[in-house]
Amino acid sequence: MDAEPTPWKERLANRGIALGIGAGLAFGVLGAGLGWRVWLKPQRDRANLRYESMNDVLKLYGLQTAYKAAHGTYADGLGALLSAAPDRDAIRARLAAHVDMNTVAVVAAGAKFKIEVNVLDGNRTLIKIKGPPSNFVPREAPRTLVETGQSAGADVGAPVLPPPAR
Repeated sequence: MDAEPTPWKERLANRGIALGIGAGLAFGVLGAGLGWRVWLKPQRDRANLRYESMNDVLKLYGLQTAYKAAHGTYADGLGALLSAAPDRDAIRARLAAHVDMNTVAVVAAGAKFKIEVNVLDGNRTLIKIKGPPSNFVPREAPRTLVETGQSAGADVGAPVLPPPAR
């Protein structure tokens, strides 16, 4: 004769099942911690480094526009650009913490300039900004659609191709 099955409350109170559930939870927490440490945290740190480097480049962009207002031309080189900054040592130290100082390029040519840096991450990510913004003005006003009173899908005339010959 078959024995009556044990109720679920007794099976749950079994020491082996409790240890299995505890081990599964511990393994899950360990896996999540390892995933954070190996994958997510370095990825977040790289993104934060790129963000801070972009802020540094935007600071240089602001210095470049201030240099143009003061001198009439854009600065050609990092040294010339930082010479106009009151806190040049702090800016240089901040740049050195985020970007490769050997690859910083500040180039001016006439009415344009370009700033390029390589971030100190594993990929040496290039951040490039050009200025000033374009003063392009269109020659004519943008065209507006003409209201025809018909929908675009309406049959408005003869077919595009003649019917095939039989």
